[in-house]
Amino acid sequence: MTLWLCLRFEKLSLQSLNLEEHTPVAIFQDQRIISMNQHAAFLGIKKGLFIEEVQELDSHLQLLERNKATEKKCLEDLCLWAYSITPRLNIWHDSLRLEIGGCLKLFGGLNNLLSEIDKSITSTGYDVRYGIAPNASACWVISYGEKKINAAFNSNLKERISSLPLNLLSEFSASTKKLSLIGLNTFGDIIKIPSQALKIRCEEKFIRFIEYVLGQREEIFSDYYPPNTFLDQHWFGYSVKNKNEIIPAIEHLLESFSTFLTNMQLYTNEIFWLFHSTGGDVEEFSINSTSGCANCTTWYQLTLIKFENQILKTSVEGLSLRCENLISTNSRNFDLLYQPETQEPREDLLDQLRSRLNSKNVRRLGCRDEHIPEFSVYTIDDDSRLSSNVKNQ
Repeated sequence: MTLWLCLRFEKLSLQSLNLEEHTPVAIFQDQRIISMNQHAAFLGIKKGLFIEEVQELDSHLQLLERNKATEKKCLEDLCLWAYSITPRLNIWHDSLRLEIGGCLKLFGGLNNLLSEIDKSITSTGYDVRYGIAPNASACWVISYGEKKINAAFNSNLKERISSLPLNLLSEFSASTKKLSLIGLNTFGDIIKIPSQALKIRCEEKFIRFIEYVLGQREEIFSDYYPPNTFLDQHWFGYSVKNKNEIIPAIEHLLESFSTFLTNMQLYTNEIFWLFHSTGGDVEEFSINSTSGCANCTTWYQLTLIKFENQILKTSVEGLSLRCENLISTNSRNFDLLYQPETQEPREDLLDQLRSRLNSKNVRRLGCRDEHIPEFSVYTIDDDSRLSSNVKNQ
C-alpha cells in the first residue's frame, strides 16, 4: 500500500530564523511582511503591510529579511531526521513528503507512527500542518485543508480536496488566473469539467500536476541518500541558565542520534555539542570515544562528565548535536568468539578520564594484573627503568 505523509512548515520563513515568541518578530520580502510570530500578530501586524507601516505600530518590533538559504538548510536537516523513518522522501516548497506505507509494520501501525512523528516535530519548535493521501502531490494539497492528522486516508480523495482554492498553486498562477476568469476557483470546480477542456485553457505542467493529485499519472521519485553527517536541534522557546534544564534535551538528542546510527548502520568516535545563546553566539565543545560507539548511553555518560565542568557564558536558547565523522559498521572487525567482559572496558574508563581531566592530560592507561602486591601498582618509575634498560642494550 502506497501512502504519503506531508509535513508542511507553514512558518518556515520565520521559524528558520527565529523561534522567539516573547518579543514581536516579523519577516519581510520585497519590503512587505510575509510572516510574523504570535506576539507581532497581537500588535496588529499582518501579511502584506509595508515595513514603514509596521515600524509605526511598535518600535521594538524585530524585522528580519527572508533567507531562502536558511530555509533550505532547515529542510535538509529535517531530512536527516525523516530518513530514520523512510528513505522515500523529498522536499517540496516548504514541506517534506514521506512515503510511509512501506514502514507501517515497523512502527506498529499508522497511529503509532503518526504519534512518534508528531512528538519529534513538536520538540523542534516548528509549526507544522499534516496531510495524508495515496500520492505525494495530493498529501501536500490536503495539508492546506485539514488542521489535524486525518487517518481516514481511504475516504474519497476528490471530496477531501474539492473545497480547496486553486490559488494555493502559486507556481501555476498563469493557469489559475485564467480559470478564475471563467468562475473556476476550487479543485472541485475543475474536477467537474472534461479534462480535454482543461488542457485547452491551461499550461502542460499545471495539467500534469492535477493528474498527479488525482492519481491519474504516477510520480516517480528516487530514494533519498543522506550526507555523511548528522545534525539535530532542540529549541527551548525561552532562555535557559540552569544546566539541569538542558539535560533532558541532551537525552532527547542522543536518543535521536542513536536511532539514526542504528538505522544507518554507522558508529562514530566524536560528537559536538553546540549551545546557541540568546544573542546568536554559539558555544561548542566536543566529546571523544577511543573505541567509537553507537550507544547513546555511553555518549550520555561522557557528555555529563564534561558538561559538569563546563561553564556557560550566557543563557542558552537552543541546543544542537552535530557529528561529521560517521563510520560504517561494515568496516569494523568483529570477533565471532567474543565473550563479554565482566569488568568495564578499559577504553570506556580512558574516555571518562579524558572527558573529566581534558584529553591532553591523559595520554594512556596502564594496567597491571599481578597478584603480588609489590608488582600490582604501575608507577612512572617503571617507564624510567624501561628507558634506561633500552639505552644500555
